[in-house]
Amino acid sequence: MEDHAEHKRVFLKILKINLFVFIAELATALYSGSLTMFSDSLHLFTHIFAPFVAYISEFQFLNIPAEKIKKVASLMNILLFFLLAAIIVREAWGRLSDPPDITIGLFFMTVAFAGLAANIYNAKLLHEISWRYCVQNIKPLFWHMVFDAGGSIIVIIGAITMYFSKIYIVDPVLSIFLAGLMVLAAIKMLIPKSSIHHESHF
Repeated sequence: MEDHAEHKRVFLKILKINLFVFIAELATALYSGSLTMFSDSLHLFTHIFAPFVAYISEFQFLNIPAEKIKKVASLMNILLFFLLAAIIVREAWGRLSDPPDITIGLFFMTVAFAGLAANIYNAKLLHEISWRYCVQNIKPLFWHMVFDAGGSIIVIIGAITMYFSKIYIVDPVLSIFLAGLMVLAAIKMLIPKSSIHHESHF
């Protein structure tokens, strides 16, 4: 179907964008020591996993109904949010008592803004395509992008604050906030939408 061909094209495009930004954010997190950037890169990892699973679920395997594949894929995406949020909170909690110095410079800010731009662009792509045959994939993937755009804004605000104040406890505190944002995103995706069967956009 034309819709499925378009979905696969968009999912693959988003996958490529997110893979590139994920590598950049992970490298920046390791270089700078920023847990907020690392948290955002983990969040972005879900954006690699989610479109990959969404793309795969557009194909049929072993005569398994397509709708069943999509529901399982959506559930896996949501569970990944909770798992990564728990990892972030555990690491952040250990840093609260003795937060390390964070290296913030031009490269850090460039990557942070690139992550924000990628999330906004990907959300726009998902918002503009028809989703009547694929709501189980597009809805959670769309909210992945929306909530991570908020996460990118938090990273940017935190980086500016730490650059000028040198108060590095901001890093683990904001990381916990980012983890909370991931949990909220997961809850948002679990709530059924009354208009789920109507042919409309988000």
